[in-house]
Amino acid sequence: MLNTMLEALKPRLENLSQGQSLMGILSNHATESLVTSSCRIAFRYLSPNKEEARELADKIVLLVILLKQILDRAATATRDL
Repeated sequence: MLNTMLEALKPRLENLSQGQSLMGILSNHATESLVTSSCRIAFRYLSPNKEEARELADKIVLLVILLKQILDRAATATRDL
């Protein structure tokens, strides 16, 4: 329920701040369940539009940098990327 209420606020906060959210963070917290993965994704799979694909790739890089600082959020922070 908390996640649903917070997700409903995101568009309003973006509007008030004249900004754009980078991600949505969910509230589940499972620090004892650690999984590591890696992958490579070609830009063409992110979007057929090269500029949009680059923008999304840049957002993913920002998320990785941020999530290395807060590892307990890493598993759930990519929602709504």
